[in-house]
Amino acid sequence: MKSTLLPLQVLLSLFSPSLRQRFEDSATWDKEYPEIRWALSNHDRRECHQQFKDLKDPQLHWDLIGLTIDERLTRLGYPVERINVTTEDGYILGIYRIPFSPKSPLVEGVVKKSVVLGHGLLANGLSYLQQGDSRNLAMILADSGFDVYIVNFRGNSYSQGHINPDMTLDNWKYWDFSFHEMGIFDLPAIIETVTDITKQESMYYVGHSMASTALTVMLSERPEYNRRIATAFLLAPAIFLGHMGLYAQPFAKSVNYYQYTLNNLFAGRMDGDRIAEVLVGSFPPNRCSTEKFACGICSNMFYLFFGYDAPQTNYTTIGQFFETYPVTGSTKTLIHFLQMSALLQHGQYFCSITRILGSK
Repeated sequence: MKSTLLPLQVLLSLFSPSLRQRFEDSATWDKEYPEIRWALSNHDRRECHQQFKDLKDPQLHWDLIGLTIDERLTRLGYPVERINVTTEDGYILGIYRIPFSPKSPLVEGVVKKSVVLGHGLLANGLSYLQQGDSRNLAMILADSGFDVYIVNFRGNSYSQGHINPDMTLDNWKYWDFSFHEMGIFDLPAIIETVTDITKQESMYYVGHSMASTALTVMLSERPEYNRRIATAFLLAPAIFLGHMGLYAQPFAKSVNYYQYTLNNLFAGRMDGDRIAEVLVGSFPPNRCSTEKFACGICSNMFYLFFGYDAPQTNYTTIGQFFETYPVTGSTKTLIHFLQMSALLQHGQYFCSITRILGSK
């Protein structure tokens, strides 16, 4: 019965007075700030084409397409090692370590401070390696003398193992997790592994989007790990979602009506890369690395997902972006975020939400 109410629920949400007011506010914002756009302008296209003409190493630009985390680091001249981490509930995660760099080699008697880098929703560790040279955050930190660990949370292609042979990718039970499990299982296992390697009890943490959410869950649910994080740097933290995207709000309010249908339809697994393939064609990283597509549909799709920011965009790396986002994840993670948004819009707080919505 509830599922039949979904269309009505969405329509009522769309045409509610509060949402209409937000649409009007959005239109006013666009008029007051004309530099904020929804798509490429002619000036943006000229800048995009110029960036491709100014490429210092066109061969490197193409060599990086399709490379995995370890392959990319090796191609750029950095040492790397893969470390398998097994969580308390049996998931096997692949994290990548940059122990030193050409600019900051190992020195006998000098212990490098470790830093853990976590990625966002439907992304992977390549998030920190999208630039075509050493401007990547992971490399900057390695050059600055840190022992760097790039995280891959459960579910993406770098972390799809399990100690139970029955927990295959075709088994819906494998995908029965959200950022809650990443917080109470993945991060503690990663922290313990880093400590075993470095013999350091505490470490720095950089979390983008969902990685910030997972950290907050861990520090709330497993407070013994508070002392293990020296300092946390949260980039676009997905914690308070009461003011999330205007067009997503109707779906957030209606999520409880269709969550089971969505989970059953996709068997718990969301292949995010299919979205880009539908819009761009086969292998978006390759197509979007060409000047023609990068200066057209690929950049516009990028702005549609994340908002317009042409002055800060490196168009030559748009193709590499689609290698890290969107990728494979669980539908439950997305639904959990929508549930958070729906509750926060009604004045409830994050600390209680993780307890209410966290899977048992």
